[in-house]
Amino acid sequence: NIRCLVLMDKSFGGTHEITLKKDEFLCLNLLVVDCSAITKIVFNSGSTPRLEKIVWSSSTTLSGIDKLPRLKELEFKGDKVPDYVLEAALYAD
Repeated sequence: NIRCLVLMDKSFGGTHEITLKKDEFLCLNLLVVDCSAITKIVFNSGSTPRLEKIVWSSSTTLSGIDKLPRLKELEFKGDKVPDYVLEAALYAD
């Protein structure tokens, strides 16, 4: 029933990639990633179906944001919004 998940620097160890699978984090609506150890987050179809907002830094790559049906807002903390994010936003339903 987690609705907000904040991953801060030094709060995450282990692998540098997180893959969210179908039926994981069903109630999550806010994800904040401010952890330099996490280099990539992959959203598979059916994961985080209620996610509305992502806040992340330039050190983390997001994959599968086009599979987030309720995503309304992306807040990027970096110099330049990555091209893959701009393309996903252009082709969103």
